[in-house]
Amino acid sequence: MELKIIAVAIIIISVLGGLVVMEEKKIAQLHKEREQALAFANAETSNTTFYKNKLGRETAKTELLDLTLRNTRELRDNERLVYLGQFAGINQRLNNLDEMSQIHLRFFRNFKLPLRDTVMLNIDSTLLPAKVFSYKDSLNIVQGTIQGKEIQPHIEIKVPLQGVVYWQRKKILGLRIGRKKWYSDITSVNPFVKITSQELIRVNKK
Repeated sequence: MELKIIAVAIIIISVLGGLVVMEEKKIAQLHKEREQALAFANAETSNTTFYKNKLGRETAKTELLDLTLRNTRELRDNERLVYLGQFAGINQRLNNLDEMSQIHLRFFRNFKLPLRDTVMLNIDSTLLPAKVFSYKDSLNIVQGTIQGKEIQPHIEIKVPLQGVVYWQRKKILGLRIGRKKWYSDITSVNPFVKITSQELIRVNKK
């Protein structure tokens, strides 16, 4: 009889111990998610830094952010995530979402283009004096006409992007022996295109 009581007591203690461990893990996860959400909300829009890569092209480097699926659902109306709603392939529960990203680009170039005299055919078949300008390379076309006080530009910009996602260990005493941190680097072969910021967020479903 005593052995049965002891056995039952052991089982009850084991079950209670398991429940305590599960509850502790749940509390720890909730704490982690709370801290993660606060960090995301308080962070700047982008932590992008810039460097010249081996080909001399300016490259944007950003540390990946992690959000749990629960936090992603809670923050989906945040101005930094509201864009998710435009994609038809993402289901309402977001459980088929793995990563999300934003990249901001800017095209900049100062042009000094020569003007050429020409004539344009009017709708009444009369000829109108005008001037034309043009710049063209393998990635960019800027051309147009000037007629009187009106400028009619035509602009085509190709923006090829190249990027990688990789990890590096945090340096401790000059040695990369710390925890892994994940980064996204992206660049463009078009020298007129500047990447002003990027943000890559990984959805953690564990």
